[in-house]
Amino acid sequence: MTRKALLGSIVPAVVAILAVNFGTQWYANNKALSPSEVNEVLVKAMSEFSKTLPVVIDEYTRVDSVAAGDLEITYFHTITGFDENLLTTELWSSIEARTRESATRESEIEIFRRNGVDMHYIYLAEDGHELFRFVLEH
Repeated sequence: MTRKALLGSIVPAVVAILAVNFGTQWYANNKALSPSEVNEVLVKAMSEFSKTLPVVIDEYTRVDSVAAGDLEITYFHTITGFDENLLTTELWSSIEARTRESATRESEIEIFRRNGVDMHYIYLAEDGHELFRFVLEH
C-alpha cells in the first residue's frame, strides 16, 4: 500500500473514532465545543487510535504513537531502514509540503481546525533521537 493510500485510510479511521466520541451533534449541527470538551474528545479518540498502532505507512515510515491534549494531537513517527545521511532538508520540506497539501484536501481535517486543534508531526530515528518535526496549526 502506498503512503498516500495508507494516509487515506488512517484519516477516516481517526475521523470515525472522533465521530463516535464527539457524537452526532457536532457533525449534524456543527455545535461549537468548549476547549475542555475538545480536549476530552481528543484524548479519548487518540486513546482508541493508539490501540491500532504501530502502523507502517511506507517502506521507511511507521506511526508508533499518538498523544492528545491542550488542543493538540501529536503523531510520533519512526524512520526505519533509511540512511540518516540521506535525510536532507529538501526531503523533509517535501514530506511537510505533502502532509500540508493532504490535510488541506481532507474535509475531515477541517473539524480539527474549526475547534482550534494543532497537529504535530515528529519523526524519530530508530534509536529514538529526533530527526524532524513540524506543526499544522489551526
